[in-house]
Amino acid sequence: MAKRGIKKKKRRKGPKGLRMGPLMLSEEAEQYGIKVSKDVPPGEKYLTPNQAGKILNVTGECVKQWIYHRHIKATKLSNGYWMVKVQDLTDYIKARQNLGHKKIMIVDTAENKEAAQAVEELGHEPVTAINKSDALLKAADLYPAMFIINLSANEFDPWKLAQRIRKTRNIRTAAMLLISDKDLSCA
Repeated sequence: MAKRGIKKKKRRKGPKGLRMGPLMLSEEAEQYGIKVSKDVPPGEKYLTPNQAGKILNVTGECVKQWIYHRHIKATKLSNGYWMVKVQDLTDYIKARQNLGHKKIMIVDTAENKEAAQAVEELGHEPVTAINKSDALLKAADLYPAMFIINLSANEFDPWKLAQRIRKTRNIRTAAMLLISDKDLSCA
């Protein structure tokens, strides 16, 4: 009788390796011990949510929530696990870096070309608004990094605009610079 050998169960591995596009992403992956392989075809460059979370400096559960809310594109496997394409993660990082970090909103009753020109010379993109509702609508779409609000505006209450910005969820952490053309000192 032939001796039956015990079959070794093949251990299923995750993705064969990761090939990161930008240098920044590959350096981050290597820093956290995620193997980076250069011989992987483009269709097989995937990360688990935990690996993506290590790169983004958040938890894997946070990445899953972003997947559920469709902020990050991902593929659900037949076993229920999620896999994030490296290219989609790279696109997400680039989008978050460019999303509003260079946009500065100037809120004034008249179009203030001097302020817009000064902002543009500093390398930022100026966005102008002429009243409270215009500012809030544009801010909801563009997520500016900073608001420059003219306090001497007569058509709208700039203090109420500043309060409203602080209460609005996605823009409450934006910096605010309050300027005035007039002397506001108390007598």
